[in-house]
Amino acid sequence: MLPQTSYESGERTIAHEPINDVPVHSYTMQQIFLPTSESRHFTRHDAAKAFHKDMVAVEERSAHKELIEMEKAMAQGEAVPQVRREFREKTKAAEDTLAMKVHEQQKREEARTIRVHTDRFEFRFKTFNANDVGRDGRKRSAVGWRYGAPLDDRRRGKVKIPTQCP
Repeated sequence: MLPQTSYESGERTIAHEPINDVPVHSYTMQQIFLPTSESRHFTRHDAAKAFHKDMVAVEERSAHKELIEMEKAMAQGEAVPQVRREFREKTKAAEDTLAMKVHEQQKREEARTIRVHTDRFEFRFKTFNANDVGRDGRKRSAVGWRYGAPLDDRRRGKVKIPTQCP
């Protein structure tokens, strides 16, 4: 499971990933002994499934999947300029789609908002469904969320410590 570094001359060495940059998931804080055969190829996906059935590997949880793909391609021996060019194209396409989504969301929000200008203020009115209050009547986007019933965090006997990860 640990990478090997070769110090022989002439052989290409692969740089190890910095372990400080990988975020530590709370499910991985426990110590697990999982017996497997030595001939089996044990990957990060297998390790994630050993910790929790719904947990995914660090490559899929990472915010920068394109960087991981680029490093894997360079480690397999592909040409560095070509890999970097593909990386730039992928990240530019991802950023463009994200910017387009944000722009469309802003346009929808603007279409829902009625603006009334006065000499001192600008009033903004938004249309919404008053009956959409969520499962327990405490949805954050509902009317009176701040001014309605008090939160449950001060209630006696209420468990305040998170029991599972988000």
